[in-house]
Amino acid sequence: MWVGKENDPKRGSDLLAILLTSIKAGTRTPLIINTRAGDVIASLTDELKEKEDSGFVNSTNSGLLRMVVGRLRMHAAPVSFMDLDGSQVSVLERKAASLAKGAIRNERPMVLPPIPTELHLTGAKLSKITQSIAYRNIIKLRCVHDRPRTEKVMEKIIRRVKEANSRSPSRKQVWSSLRSKDFSKPLRIFLWKCAHDAYKVGTYWDKQSMDPILREQSRCKHDGEIDSMEHILTKCECVGQELVWESIRNMWKNRTNVMFPEQCMGSILGSPISVIKDEDGRPSQGLTRLYRLVVTEAASFVWAIRCERVIRNGDEPHCRVEVANRWTAALGRRAELITQSDLK
Repeated sequence: MWVGKENDPKRGSDLLAILLTSIKAGTRTPLIINTRAGDVIASLTDELKEKEDSGFVNSTNSGLLRMVVGRLRMHAAPVSFMDLDGSQVSVLERKAASLAKGAIRNERPMVLPPIPTELHLTGAKLSKITQSIAYRNIIKLRCVHDRPRTEKVMEKIIRRVKEANSRSPSRKQVWSSLRSKDFSKPLRIFLWKCAHDAYKVGTYWDKQSMDPILREQSRCKHDGEIDSMEHILTKCECVGQELVWESIRNMWKNRTNVMFPEQCMGSILGSPISVIKDEDGRPSQGLTRLYRLVVTEAASFVWAIRCERVIRNGDEPHCRVEVANRWTAALGRRAELITQSDLK
């Protein structure tokens, strides 16, 4: 049997292939498993005891991994693993691709036979458990419900990133991108809260149970629109957001030959994972990083001066010159921090 790691990047496909082959071969047929997935081989051999002791807490596809371990323990004949190098792959790769095409046409549901519980351990070993392992095992048992507000924002992000990158990111990739080391801790917190729609703005105040005075906070005092985070960052007519985004568009036009993307909530929160292409249509690492940094910094700055205006200044608009100078200073500080970080 040959398991193609690069044809399918999902580690679960390697484990599933081993499981199905073991079932098809029967328990008395010797197995030689050839694969390039060295991490899978390690999980089933050298690292198995450690993973079982910890309850597979750090393992991806832990449920499938348990099933494979149980099935291989049922195997009465010898089972061998061979880690292939590139020179051994080409012929097997063509055979695997041919089999995969045939499997795509087979739409029958797959029913896996049960594996005795005693052959694959559950839980963590008490003598080996630590507070960290115990906590992570408990977290895995919790039923996590999606927040409707978070899901709406996430759909916007994925849609805009797909438009920019021509492919949809996973939710895990989106959340990981918001924790980029290029961002300061306050900026990461701001982006995380925006992705959860956790700030008390807009429709948060527009509830029947709210006091009428508080309900007035749901609308912008300057244009009468619902004062949502997207409105604050990209649509508010008060001095702030328009001036900041206009300065970025001018800077982008002067430094690049690429059109600056139109900004909305999805594109702002998707900027850490979006890819910007140069005038030749090729992904540009420099433009991508510049875009990521200026967009997130602009959003954070617009939110900061909005809070200052509403909370400290009684909703009195800032002077345009003041906003422009403060934005220029904020960009300068950010550029200095980036330079210092790159020199380390």
